[in-house]
Amino acid sequence: MSNFTITVHPIALPKPAAAAALGMSVDNLERYVQADVRCIRGGRMRLFPVSELESWADANAERLLPEGASQS
Repeated sequence: MSNFTITVHPIALPKPAAAAALGMSVDNLERYVQADVRCIRGGRMRLFPVSELESWADANAERLLPEGASQS
């Protein structure tokens, strides 16, 4: 019998983990994100696809400095 390890990357996260993945509280996830992303529902369970969270973060990101500006 051989021993091996498989690393599984989650494709969906429960609400607390989804909030943590975005670096915010569950309250802020509910307030700012939840209405804009699709979720997987099963009864009371809600899972947020990682791809949806990544898309939301990309769509809501903005540059803090003008493009091409260097930090001094």
